[in-house]
Amino acid sequence: MRTLGHALAVLLSVAIVPVALATPQKSISIETPWVRASVGVTGPTAAFMTIVNRSSKPDRLIKVRAAFAGMVQIHRTVVKNDQARMMHVGQIDIPAGGKALLQPGGYHIMIMRLKKPVVKGTKVKLTLTFMRAGEMTVEAEVLSHGSRGPKPR
Repeated sequence: MRTLGHALAVLLSVAIVPVALATPQKSISIETPWVRASVGVTGPTAAFMTIVNRSSKPDRLIKVRAAFAGMVQIHRTVVKNDQARMMHVGQIDIPAGGKALLQPGGYHIMIMRLKKPVVKGTKVKLTLTFMRAGEMTVEAEVLSHGSRGPKPR
């Protein structure tokens, strides 16, 4: 009886291992998240990144939160008659098997009503909410106020 019990325990533990190894990867990943340093707490700042969708289904970024700010919105820069202006868009679609670029002059996350300065050389956390993938928190590097992004490696 003891041998049968031990054999059964070994079989069950071996049967569980492949299930743990087969756990699917997250469908959404964030590449190179970064934020511009603020000018004190009076001026807003912005966050940029590349959102990669590894799923066979489209997804959508629908909300962003930051504990260090009172308001966070999804924006897009639009140029009309040589005038650039930001528009609140509320969401960004990420195609199946594709990506969405959040970069200066395009889509970005506008961070306003700062509770503390966003200082170059530090990191800040942003919580992104996706329609399908749910919520995920990313840590973004803070670059200089006028930065156009991290230098390629």
